[in-house]
Amino acid sequence: MGVISNLMFAVGFKINDAGLREAEEQIQNVTSGIVGFGIAAGAALAGFGIASVHATSQFEKAMSQVQAATDSSADQMAETKELAKNLYSENFGENWSDLGQAITSVKQVTGQTGEALEDTTRNALLLRDAFGFEINESVKGADTMMKQFGITSDQAF
Repeated sequence: MGVISNLMFAVGFKINDAGLREAEEQIQNVTSGIVGFGIAAGAALAGFGIASVHATSQFEKAMSQVQAATDSSADQMAETKELAKNLYSENFGENWSDLGQAITSVKQVTGQTGEALEDTTRNALLLRDAFGFEINESVKGADTMMKQFGITSDQAF
């Protein structure tokens, strides 16, 4: 029995408390549902947090490999990290490692940085995904055309 029912009984009222009992049960059910939802939401947020930490770890690992392979300075890597995030947000690369390898190949072959590196990497990934060309080989061909004919990456690809 609820608090109201106990109070009424103490004062001496005789009441039919069936409605109060039903309301109290409904409140308990709703409370249980809210608590269950809170636990589920907490578990989902914890899972999201773990996934976020894992993705950040994969990103940092890939960027460390790019830096080691290209001997880039800290300033150059800050720029490279931003272009990697841009490309990844446009759904380029199967994962951070794949994207890091593509950036590394393009940078090693062309020596590009900044927006030129981003554009050439994007074009190489598009060609690979559309036609199955190897990134390293397509970049070598495009680099030769860019140097010989003075054209842009977009035009070469």
